[in-house]
Amino acid sequence: MCNTSWRVWAVVLSAALTLHSNTAVAAEPVFRCRFGGDAVADMHFAPDGSKIALVTLETKNRDHYRAQFKCRIYQVPSGRMEHEIASGAWACAWSHDGSVLAVPRRSAVDIDLFDSRNWKIRQTLHTTYTQNSRIVSEVARLCFDRNDNLYLAAFNDWHEEEGGMLTANEYSPRLWWRVGNPWSPKPLPVGSCFQSWEAPHPHPIMAYDLAVSAAAQETRVAIAYWDCESQILTVRKRSGEAPYVDRAFNFRSGRWVKLTPDGKQLVTFQGERVSAYDPAKGEEPKERIPAQLSVFRVLDDRVELVRSRAVERPPYGVDLVVPQFLDVSNNGQLAASCGKRAAEVVRIPSCDP
Repeated sequence: MCNTSWRVWAVVLSAALTLHSNTAVAAEPVFRCRFGGDAVADMHFAPDGSKIALVTLETKNRDHYRAQFKCRIYQVPSGRMEHEIASGAWACAWSHDGSVLAVPRRSAVDIDLFDSRNWKIRQTLHTTYTQNSRIVSEVARLCFDRNDNLYLAAFNDWHEEEGGMLTANEYSPRLWWRVGNPWSPKPLPVGSCFQSWEAPHPHPIMAYDLAVSAAAQETRVAIAYWDCESQILTVRKRSGEAPYVDRAFNFRSGRWVKLTPDGKQLVTFQGERVSAYDPAKGEEPKERIPAQLSVFRVLDDRVELVRSRAVERPPYGVDLVVPQFLDVSNNGQLAASCGKRAAEVVRIPSCDP
């Protein structure tokens, strides 16, 4: 299984972590296995925990145009590689029952849905960007809701004045809804950017992060944009038809967002921010705001801040591919943020460490 050229180790920790108020977390590896590539871009357990899928950057070159990827699936706890998807890139997502693994291709335009029993492609979905095909995007987030509708958020930092995004929803997040066995061939654009700067300041309109709740009949979706107001959407299931998407409201938030499974609480993470300044003129930042982790209560028409705390800033040296610096536990009780030297875990909604 192991090739001597593989230099990076993947370690999966036991779920039986013991938390004490005055002691460190005790964790023992369940298994350890080598994986190909240089660094992990995305990683997810299958719902039953029997497999883990890793999307890896194969080289140290991580820009939009030259980054190379692969997706590999390993068995747990043996660590044996079960399958390799050479075309897999950016991110991956398991369906609710684990029967399907969705993996985008390098172009970020095509998404292959693999049958996890035999690793044959069941269906290929297309993001159908209509305007500027020369723009290379990266898949920021890919996820299924409980009804196995598939959501995709793609990101690129092009500006309107540079010929990047030409329409208000050209690069909106996409939703493919499941109708019986297949998924809808044409995606439904969901959400759009709301400018947070005074016109005519140009701004990217692509989504930076996306999260869904695990509700069965009504799914809440949180979308964070670059330099735009974030959104809470409600996606309602309709039998045999496209789901109904309602834009509930907009709000200001951090760059990364996560909803608790019930959709009633929202956790956001914002890296360190500094005021506008020109170092070429010898100017110094007038204000430096530390990284913040915040918990909000999600109401029908707004979010209410419960508590916010300063946390260690994330390692921004790795964000050429949009990283995941925030996660929420499946029971909705804990949130973890990634700092430069440590992961910080807090309780929801108190933000107590």
